[in-house]
Amino acid sequence: MEAQSAATELNGLPVKVDSLRDASMKLIGHFALKQAIEKPGQLEPLMALTKLLLESRQNDLRQGRLKLAEQYFHYEATAASRKDLPQLGAYLKAIQDDDSLSAEAKLEKVKQLLYPGERAKSGEQEKDHPEKGK
Repeated sequence: MEAQSAATELNGLPVKVDSLRDASMKLIGHFALKQAIEKPGQLEPLMALTKLLLESRQNDLRQGRLKLAEQYFHYEATAASRKDLPQLGAYLKAIQDDDSLSAEAKLEKVKQLLYPGERAKSGEQEKDHPEKGK
């Protein structure tokens, strides 16, 4: 019960989780060093603390790799989409220059071009729930 109230109190603090984690890892590192100096014969607690510090570092490395992979993905996606920009511009220009379309029809064409699956989904929803479409 005491741990629950302490957790609830900590959740209410305006502190970032990363800051708390970094601080706790520093405290554990300090405690491990103190343990090694004061009680060098007691290896069990020291090994547990060291293992915890190493696991935390491995998690940091994994998070760094994930962030790097995400940035690489966005870079690759951006590079791939740049090839399609001239064609997209030509489609948008053709829609804009089509005098047979009203402004609303032009907007609908642009939406279809930019979000190809959306219209089909909304059309299916209208079939399933015709009262929402009206």
